[in-house]
Amino acid sequence: MHQIAQHFVTLRPFVQEEGRATFDGLTLDTGPLDMVQAVLEGVALRIGEVVVAMNRSVPLGDEISTDGGLSQNPYICQFLADVVKRRKKVADHPELTAIGCAQMAGNGLGDLVP
Repeated sequence: MHQIAQHFVTLRPFVQEEGRATFDGLTLDTGPLDMVQAVLEGVALRIGEVVVAMNRSVPLGDEISTDGGLSQNPYICQFLADVVKRRKKVADHPELTAIGCAQMAGNGLGDLVP
Protein backbone atom coordinates (compact mmCIF):
# COMPACT_ATOMS: atom_id res chain seq x y z
CA MET A 1 0.00 0.00 0.00
CA HIS A 2 1.20 3.51 -0.73
CA GLN A 3 1.96 5.92 2.07
CA ILE A 4 -0.94 8.31 2.27
CA ALA A 5 0.00 11.76 3.54
CA GLN A 6 2.51 12.14 6.29
CA HIS A 7 0.01 10.81 8.81
CA PHE A 8 -0.72 7.54 6.98
CA VAL A 9 -4.41 8.33 6.67
CA THR A 10 -6.26 5.77 4.56
CA LEU A 11 -9.82 5.62 3.35
CA ARG A 12 -11.21 2.24 4.38
CA PRO A 13 -13.43 1.34 1.36
CA PHE A 14 -10.31 0.98 -0.76
CA VAL A 15 -8.82 -1.48 1.69
CA GLN A 16 -12.03 -3.33 2.59
CA GLU A 17 -14.80 -3.15 -0.02
CA GLU A 18 -17.57 -4.50 2.19
CA GLY A 19 -16.82 -2.05 5.00
CA ARG A 20 -18.32 1.32 5.67
CA ALA A 21 -16.39 4.44 4.80
CA THR A 22 -13.92 5.19 7.57
CA PHE A 23 -10.60 6.95 7.84
CA ASP A 24 -7.81 5.04 9.53
CA GLY A 25 -4.66 6.51 10.98
CA LEU A 26 -6.15 9.81 12.13
CA THR A 27 -4.20 11.70 14.78
CA LEU A 28 -4.61 15.09 16.39
CA ASP A 29 -2.30 16.41 13.66
CA THR A 30 -4.54 15.16 10.84
CA GLY A 31 -6.20 17.98 8.96
CA PRO A 32 -8.92 18.24 6.34
CA LEU A 33 -6.39 18.26 3.51
CA ASP A 34 -4.97 14.94 4.72
CA MET A 35 -8.47 13.47 4.47
CA VAL A 36 -9.03 14.91 1.00
CA GLN A 37 -5.68 13.51 -0.07
CA ALA A 38 -6.64 10.07 1.26
CA VAL A 39 -9.88 10.13 -0.75
CA LEU A 40 -8.12 11.21 -3.96
CA GLU A 41 -5.42 8.59 -3.52
CA GLY A 42 -8.09 5.97 -2.87
CA VAL A 43 -9.71 6.87 -6.20
CA ALA A 44 -6.33 6.62 -7.95
CA LEU A 45 -5.60 3.25 -6.34
CA ARG A 46 -8.97 1.90 -7.50
CA ILE A 47 -8.33 3.21 -11.04
CA GLY A 48 -4.93 1.53 -10.84
CA GLU A 49 -6.63 -1.81 -10.13
CA VAL A 50 -8.84 -1.35 -13.19
CA VAL A 51 -5.82 -0.50 -15.38
CA VAL A 52 -3.99 -3.63 -14.18
CA ALA A 53 -7.06 -5.77 -14.94
CA MET A 54 -7.46 -4.19 -18.39
CA ASN A 55 -3.77 -4.73 -19.13
CA ARG A 56 -4.23 -8.46 -18.52
CA SER A 57 -6.78 -8.59 -21.35
CA VAL A 58 -5.38 -6.02 -23.74
CA PRO A 59 -1.80 -4.77 -23.45
CA LEU A 60 -1.83 -1.06 -22.73
CA GLY A 61 0.77 1.48 -23.77
CA ASP A 62 3.28 3.17 -21.55
CA GLU A 63 1.11 6.27 -20.93
CA ILE A 64 -1.95 6.81 -18.77
CA SER A 65 -4.23 9.37 -20.35
CA THR A 66 -6.60 11.35 -18.13
CA ASP A 67 -9.43 13.76 -18.74
CA GLY A 68 -12.44 14.97 -16.80
CA GLY A 69 -12.56 16.61 -13.40
CA LEU A 70 -9.71 14.74 -11.75
CA SER A 71 -7.39 15.60 -14.65
CA GLN A 72 -7.48 19.20 -13.45
CA ASN A 73 -5.56 18.15 -10.32
CA PRO A 74 -1.82 17.77 -11.11
CA TYR A 75 -1.16 15.86 -7.86
CA ILE A 76 -3.73 13.13 -8.53
CA CYS A 77 -2.59 12.78 -12.16
CA GLN A 78 0.99 12.21 -11.04
CA PHE A 79 -0.06 9.88 -8.22
CA LEU A 80 -2.11 7.80 -10.68
CA ALA A 81 0.83 7.66 -13.10
CA ASP A 82 3.06 6.48 -10.26
CA VAL A 83 0.53 3.82 -9.20
CA VAL A 84 0.26 2.33 -12.69
CA LYS A 85 3.96 2.92 -13.46
CA ARG A 86 3.24 4.82 -16.66
CA ARG A 87 3.90 8.31 -17.96
CA LYS A 88 1.01 10.69 -17.48
CA LYS A 89 -0.74 12.38 -20.37
CA VAL A 90 -3.36 14.94 -19.45
CA ALA A 91 -5.82 15.69 -22.25
CA ASP A 92 -5.94 19.21 -23.65
CA HIS A 93 -9.74 19.04 -23.64
CA PRO A 94 -11.10 18.26 -20.16
CA GLU A 95 -14.08 16.16 -21.33
CA LEU A 96 -12.77 13.79 -23.99
CA THR A 97 -14.61 10.84 -22.44
CA ALA A 98 -17.96 12.59 -22.87
CA ILE A 99 -17.11 13.50 -26.45
CA GLY A 100 -16.07 9.90 -27.20
CA CYS A 101 -19.30 8.55 -25.69
CA ALA A 102 -21.36 10.98 -27.78
CA GLN A 103 -19.47 9.96 -30.92
CA MET A 104 -20.02 6.27 -30.21
CA ALA A 105 -23.73 6.89 -29.61
CA GLY A 106 -23.90 8.78 -32.90
CA ASN A 107 -22.16 5.94 -34.71
CA GLY A 108 -24.63 3.50 -33.13
CA LEU A 109 -27.53 5.50 -34.47
CA GLY A 110 -26.02 5.40 -37.95
CA ASP A 111 -28.15 7.07 -40.57
CA LEU A 112 -30.56 8.47 -37.96
CA VAL A 113 -28.11 11.28 -37.15
CA PRO A 114 -27.55 13.94 -39.82
